[in-house]
Amino acid sequence: MGAAQTRAFLTAAALGLALYAAVGPLLLAAWTRTDYVRFVWIVSQGASCSSMGGGPGMLWVLGTSWLVAIAATAHAVTSGLTVRRATAGLGLGLAFIGATVLAMVPAPALLAFALGCVL
Repeated sequence: MGAAQTRAFLTAAALGLALYAAVGPLLLAAWTRTDYVRFVWIVSQGASCSSMGGGPGMLWVLGTSWLVAIAATAHAVTSGLTVRRATAGLGLGLAFIGATVLAMVPAPALLAFALGCVL
């Protein structure tokens, strides 16, 4: 892989990460808050999942994720973002979001295990 191809890949990957980092915490908040039984189950787990129930924990997740999204977007834009790279990056971000949603909806325990929430 040449330097130009590596740069194109990193630019697209940064944009995909930015999209996922911006949307991912909102999905996590919706996942923890839409089902009361799941919410109680999550916050009764060990750290770090027990902090998902309170304001400071969710603010930490949202804040750090959005900082990553801003930094990744800035990297992508300053690295010579083209339409092709933007399309690839947004597609990668949507694939990450789709995989997360697929793990959330049919088997919430699978996502909880991946997050380290299961004791």
